[in-house]
Order: sequence, then structure tokens, then C-alpha cells
Amino acid sequence: MILELLFNKGPYPIQKISDVAEVPCLFKPEQVLYVGLNDMMEPLNSNPMKNMKLDIVGPDEIKQDSSKVLQWLAARKPSKIIIHFDLDVLDMKEFRSLLVAYPGT
Repeated sequence: MILELLFNKGPYPIQKISDVAEVPCLFKPEQVLYVGLNDMMEPLNSNPMKNMKLDIVGPDEIKQDSSKVLQWLAARKPSKIIIHFDLDVLDMKEFRSLLVAYPGT
């Protein structure tokens, strides 16, 4: 998982991938909010991710409104926000525009 690398907790130190991509700084788990996380995200239950206590706003919560996200942002007052859309975790029955979405899934 890329977050493991950005937290410098993955199997390879971030310095080993520096010739592939420049990462200006590493992140801390308290700087990450997972929004819309569903049960397909088993990697969060694996080591070392399960010990990082990431903040999560589930799909049902975000369907109601964005207040939990706004509260999280207000509490941290970040100067910059990075948004990453991870399409391969979408429900393939609802979002068919993925390479791995086969009929019958």
C-alpha cells in the first residue's frame, strides 16, 4: 500500500524509490483521512497499517453529508490538501469503467 511507503513503514525505505519519484516529505497517520472506505479495504487490517489508527469516514456517513470531513479539516487547519481517488476499490457492480470489472461481478 502506498501509504505504508509515505509513512516510511513499508517493506522498502522511501529512499530506495527516490530515483523513480520524488517525495518531498513523508506523512504521519494523523494527517490522513480515509473517506468512503468500504469493506473491500482489507489492507487496512494488515500489519503495519492496523496499528496506525487512521481516521476514517465510512460510506454511510459521507452519504448523509460532509460534516465529518469538514470537522476533520477544521480541527487540523491544513495549508494544503491532497485528494486521491482510488478507483480500484469502487464496487464494480456500480462502477463498470475499470479494467478489472468483468461481467458477472
